[in-house]
Amino acid sequence: MWSYAIALKEKHTFSPDKVTWMGDYGLWHKYLRSGRNHYDLVQRDEQGNVHVYYGVTEDGIYGPWRTVVGLDE
Repeated sequence: MWSYAIALKEKHTFSPDKVTWMGDYGLWHKYLRSGRNHYDLVQRDEQGNVHVYYGVTEDGIYGPWRTVVGLDE
């Protein structure tokens, strides 16, 4: 997972306009790996900085993130 995150970061693939935002929480990318959904999530902090969380599985998604990825529909 680290190599995936590092590769994306180094390639400068992140673009805020590719994010589906719900307030300050967003879904950038959803993909299937080893038969499980994985999500690249983003969050804006109070200063407007964007933080990317790479390769999050459904086991690690809670709170408002569940709505962002469509698990609480």
